[in-house]
Amino acid sequence: MTLVKLCGLMSRGDVEMAIDAGADMVGMVLSSGYRRSVPMDEAETMAGLAEGRATSVGVFVDEPIERLASIALGTGIGMVQLHGSESPEYITSVKAATRLPVVKSFCPGDPGIEGSPADLVLIDPGAGSGEAFDYSSVRGIRRDFILAGGLAPENVARAIAAAHPYAVDTSSGTEVDGIKDKERMGAFVRAVRSQDAEGVRI
Repeated sequence: MTLVKLCGLMSRGDVEMAIDAGADMVGMVLSSGYRRSVPMDEAETMAGLAEGRATSVGVFVDEPIERLASIALGTGIGMVQLHGSESPEYITSVKAATRLPVVKSFCPGDPGIEGSPADLVLIDPGAGSGEAFDYSSVRGIRRDFILAGGLAPENVARAIAAAHPYAVDTSSGTEVDGIKDKERMGAFVRAVRSQDAEGVRI
């Protein structure tokens, strides 16, 4: 089964919609200065809502390790996602400091993908910008990966068939005018489950 991560959630209402839609992972941006950044107190509430229902994922960008660990442990998230220029040594330090699984984002073709000490890698050519690409180009990756980049209800089934990912990740693809949309969240998860049931591979 292809796991589904709905990311860029900004409120407890977003988390409830994502879980009701069937998300396996719910993501929130915990580094400050981004449009979807979530304050620590709200993130703690959101992670609490997800507990036992979905894995809460905190997204960080080139955050000092001490600050990242403080936020991760203080909010009670279940997984850390690194979306900057973090080194393998940094990843290892984060794992030691938080005792949480770590996801590291990479652009397609990055030579560091296979050897990264991260527990999972996320493939996204646009650093969270929603940029689509040739999804079949990552099919040769020899480890579990999360596929991201321009995924939406309209194309996620084709992307899964082309790339064979462990999980898929979307943020803007489930929004309408920059706001999370219940119908698009549901449509995205249904498209993934339908593709899994058909088992079609390109």
